[in-house]
Amino acid sequence: MSYPKRSRGVALGEMRIMSTPETVQAVMEGFVDGILILTKYGGWVQANTTAQRLCRQLTPKSAANLDKPIVPKAIWGS
Repeated sequence: MSYPKRSRGVALGEMRIMSTPETVQAVMEGFVDGILILTKYGGWVQANTTAQRLCRQLTPKSAANLDKPIVPKAIWGS
């Protein structure tokens, strides 16, 4: 009995669809835990809703009104 040959990996077009920011966000939202993606310098790249909520709770009120999200010291350090 012979089986049809299967392609290893994903076609390039499919890979582009899988790696869109919207797809990454959808996958991250599936986690119960907070998922926070940062640069090596502590810059905010992406976060799921749980991580965003946690960061808002840990951010001092004086900094909470800024337009860009802040990574609290409790998470990143000083």
